[in-house]
Amino acid sequence: MTVVRILLVDDEEAIRRLLARRLTRRGYAVTTATDGSQALAMLEQGAFDLAILDYMMPGMNGLELAAQCRLRYPDLKVLILTGSPVIVEIEAHGYLCLRKPLQNLEELDQAIERSLATEVTEPLEGGGQ
Repeated sequence: MTVVRILLVDDEEAIRRLLARRLTRRGYAVTTATDGSQALAMLEQGAFDLAILDYMMPGMNGLELAAQCRLRYPDLKVLILTGSPVIVEIEAHGYLCLRKPLQNLEELDQAIERSLATEVTEPLEGGGQ
């Protein structure tokens, strides 16, 4: 069985550590990045199955990073985490989104399983860049 490789991108160290520890315990190979440009550099170096992106990051936000991922790595699944009220906008672009703070980490596990089990969705008309 192939190990699922996850790129976890969040500018908050505590969240990166918590989620990376959780995902590693669940058997995923986890690589972390602190921002969009670091994430894109890591994506160039190796293949990932899923990118979990924080929405609110300095520089490139999670939606902008997701658009770059879709353009450069069309097979990469993307899950966006956000504490801001932009879930409808994110979902209109065809991305799965969870609200932070997560109520429980099982919610994240289920979202990862859904992401990996589905095909990449296309954005609604007029939703792409």
